[in-house]
Amino acid sequence: MPEDIDVLVVEDDMTYATMIRLVLAQEAEDLHVVTANTGDEAMRILRASYSSQRGDGDHRPRAVLLDLGLPDMDGTQLLARLREDPALKDVPVVVLTGSRAPDNLLRCRDLAVDEFIVKPNDLDQFIAAVQKIKGFLH
Repeated sequence: MPEDIDVLVVEDDMTYATMIRLVLAQEAEDLHVVTANTGDEAMRILRASYSSQRGDGDHRPRAVLLDLGLPDMDGTQLLARLREDPALKDVPVVVLTGSRAPDNLLRCRDLAVDEFIVKPNDLDQFIAAVQKIKGFLH
């Protein structure tokens, strides 16, 4: 039986992905965090999380933490796919990106992103930024 996904982290940089997992584990040891390295992998995980073929309930994540700089598609493209999918459109999405481009912020807001955070360079600020996702887990 598949487990519920609390947070899907979509991040191609394994250093950031590991740091995010460690910060989230400090919030709650039993938090089930799944990582996807690409947008396509994220969509496969998300679609499997609500597949009616399993018939054993809804296992969609309680939140998605999304980087915009993915190797196969722009994070805004993935966000658009999520918002277009009736089964995923209500899943909260927090963008955590290194991009400071105003166009990215505007595009994400147009796609109803729940939170947009620029990755800080300072470790303490990075931890505080990741901890913001806990507000979407209740």
